[in-house]
Amino acid sequence: MVLEGAVFPAPDRRILRLSTYADASAFARLHSSKGLTKQAHAIFRKIEEVDSAMSPNLQSPVFEIHPEVCFREAARRNLNHPKRRSLGFEERRSILLEVFAGVNIPTRSDARSWPGAAPDDVLDAAIAAWTALRRTQGKSKQFPESPDLDARGLRMEIVY
Repeated sequence: MVLEGAVFPAPDRRILRLSTYADASAFARLHSSKGLTKQAHAIFRKIEEVDSAMSPNLQSPVFEIHPEVCFREAARRNLNHPKRRSLGFEERRSILLEVFAGVNIPTRSDARSWPGAAPDDVLDAAIAAWTALRRTQGKSKQFPESPDLDARGLRMEIVY
């Protein structure tokens, strides 16, 4: 179910305190034989903030989603266009208009006016809300179906 190229792996906890992208990427290559995306590095502080607060008991109400996996589930098909392109935005917006019938989903030009968020971030937040709703209704799924536990007893999963 994981979308190759759209989902990047969670970083090793030891890497989260490295402040520069160069240091973090070098650490990742040394310990996993893979580099690190700038996108992943850019959200290290937020990952560390949530990670330090997480516990196995919190994993029911607080869970990880990945927007591209959730969009794929909502559409019941692979998506055809990158989310940052006009066609990709419209593809995802049409999915949201279906799953949230009657709800105003912003156009790309409207979403551009939201301070601090790119247009695709607005749609990502909406699909996260859809996934949270499905979770409360017992309709969500997780990948993998039987997740491993990390050293702190946290399930390593993505809910969609």
